[in-house]
Amino acid sequence: MEARKIFKPAKKFVNQQFLISAIMLIGGFIALANGVPHLIAMGILVLIMAYYHKNRQMIKLFDNNMELKFSPLGPTTYVKYTDIEKTERESDKRIFIYYTEGGKTKKIRVPVHLLEQNDLTEFLKVVEAKKNA
Repeated sequence: MEARKIFKPAKKFVNQQFLISAIMLIGGFIALANGVPHLIAMGILVLIMAYYHKNRQMIKLFDNNMELKFSPLGPTTYVKYTDIEKTERESDKRIFIYYTEGGKTKKIRVPVHLLEQNDLTEFLKVVEAKKNA
């Protein structure tokens, strides 16, 4: 089954991670002269994470459901549009989607800082339209 729409992390977020890894690597090489190599390892780790985020598909929208995977080590959540109860925007940085799974209401937090603003708006419009359909 092919995804109708795929949302990836914001370029700003990915670029920030690349910049932080570069700063850590430079600082690590400077600190290496003093015998402290720990910053190099952390810089390499952040660089790997930034590269992973560059090509990652966080949200996939299908005809009847959506697939959400916001963190690399976190679980993939599959939510049917018919199971969505409501979306709640507590603030500009906190958006929750409430859905029913196995008779229990669950909620998932949408990491607003990881998405472009127009992608976030489009995602919420699609969820609201599918929920009400």
